[in-house]
Amino acid sequence: MGSPALKIYLKMDTQGFVQGVLNGAEKSLDQIVALQSEIVIRPLYDDMPDYLESMSAFRKKGFELTGLFPVSRDQQSPILIEID
Repeated sequence: MGSPALKIYLKMDTQGFVQGVLNGAEKSLDQIVALQSEIVIRPLYDDMPDYLESMSAFRKKGFELTGLFPVSRDQQSPILIEID
């Protein structure tokens, strides 16, 4: 009897390095059953990917969207800045 397959939940808060984390986890992606990542609507730093780029990276690795949760908003308006 072999050991049970790992089922990993990955939580990422990478300040714009989503693609690097996904690439680094390449050998483990088949064990990751769900992931949660903080991604930005309005990039906070130069060269930081926005939510469309991040979502595209997730989909290319086989993940689909199951929910969006506000993390922060612009203090002067209802506009989202970051989401999980």
